[in-house]
Amino acid sequence: MNLQSRAQQATDSPAMGCNTVWHVRDGAFLRAASHQPPKSSAPGMDQGTAKPYAENVDENLRALHERLRDNR
Repeated sequence: MNLQSRAQQATDSPAMGCNTVWHVRDGAFLRAASHQPPKSSAPGMDQGTAKPYAENVDENLRALHERLRDNR
């Protein structure tokens, strides 16, 4: 199922919810999503913020993609 199909499914059935990140296994998707959060957003669960993450974004996204792919 592609991302647009998931978005339509979420619109059609909001109570169904989604609790997995299997659809985020694509590096290109992660790169596109990395540009979405406002730079003033709150720190993440690990207290990381957008600015330091962006300084080494290629390596950070590669590591994130690897962890998602390996279910870590």
